[in-house]
Amino acid sequence: MITFRTTAGVAAALALALSLSACSSSSDTAAETPAASAPASAAPTATSAVGTANEAFCASSAALKAELGDLTTLVTGGAVTAEALQVQRQDLATAGTQARTDAQALDAAVQAEVTAAQAAFQTAIDAIPADQTGVKEVAAYVAAGAVFVKALDAIDNEVGCS
Repeated sequence: MITFRTTAGVAAALALALSLSACSSSSDTAAETPAASAPASAAPTATSAVGTANEAFCASSAALKAELGDLTTLVTGGAVTAEALQVQRQDLATAGTQARTDAQALDAAVQAEVTAAQAAFQTAIDAIPADQTGVKEVAAYVAAGAVFVKALDAIDNEVGCS
């Protein structure tokens, strides 16, 4: 038994020594494979770039949907003025421009979806006289906003927004 333990101990020590020797004899290993020795977070990856682009679009899409919510609140709130409506339409245009800008970093198909959804919404609200705030116009704003939000929700789902 003593021989077995001694032999096993010597074998383990020899394996450890060989292992350490192999590690220390490769002093130029880091020079040969710098990427292997660098931390994983040191270099940006395609995945992180896509994640960043998606996050930027998700944030601008959320801001655009908030502006659409503000439009609905404004027009359904009662006595809306033409001036307040113009301000809100401008706020929507600004938020839409930001969403289109952020979508430029995404897939071409997503860019096309964003552009098409915004164009359809813009066409719908351009058809509403800017100085009119009657029941008919309120319904048109609400309907156009709802369709646009639904389109944005679908795009958000595709992009991975939560």
